Amino acid sequence: MRVKWIIGGLIVAVGIFIGGFVWHNNIKRGWVDGSSVSLRYAMELEYRLEDHVNKVKFIPGSVAWTTDSYVALDSICAVITEFPNDFRYTVKVHSKQNHRTVIDEKAHAQSLAQRIMVYMQDKGVVGEINPVGLEDVAIRCVEEDNPNCFDLNNRLEISVEVLPER
Repeated sequence: MRVKWIIGGLIVAVGIFIGGFVWHNNIKRGWVDGSSVSLRYAMELEYRLEDHVNKVKFIPGSVAWTTDSYVALDSICAVITEFPNDFRYTVKVHSKQNHRTVIDEKAHAQSLAQRIMVYMQDKGVVGEINPVGLEDVAIRCVEEDNPNCFDLNNRLEISVEVLPER
């Protein structure tokens, strides 16, 4: 009777070991029980990007960004290249300046988003990048005398989503 219990225990232990090994390898590939772990990576990636994204500042009346923003953009690219390539990055540039029409504002924002996309690709970011320019759809500041108003309304956002299976 005791021998049966010992053999049964060994079989269970070997099964747990093999099951754990298979589960660990599936995590490395991004899959556990048929659901993607990539979503967790996407959330972590967005969280790590947020601080750097907030440091990107645009120059008023220009399709350029400040010198300090290059450091922030380089940091964004460095963080992105640490993760797998199966993500879609939406680079959103919000633009609001009083002297422009809505059409000019959207074109300005789209141009900035396009330049950031090219910059990211030049820095080695692999993956799908979707540049989007937005005119004053999400204004964060209406007080023109506020010194931070320009930066609050003219800002960069990067969202990350998992690409569908191919």
